[in-house]
Amino acid sequence: PRAANMMFAGLPLEGHAKAQAAGAMYYPWDTAYTSVDSVEHQTARLVTSWSTTEEDIATFLDLI
Repeated sequence: PRAANMMFAGLPLEGHAKAQAAGAMYYPWDTAYTSVDSVEHQTARLVTSWSTTEEDIATFLDLI
């Protein structure tokens, strides 16, 4: 794997809503510019700090 602090992901709409309600901060991306099905998914640009922990990631993944 490569080290990176930014990625794009297609989040299920239900997971996107739960993450937003829980205060997760990321950039919703216009699905018109992606191959993600906008009926069932929200594209998100995820940017993290290099100090993001595995626990932080697990917490986010549990939401979505």
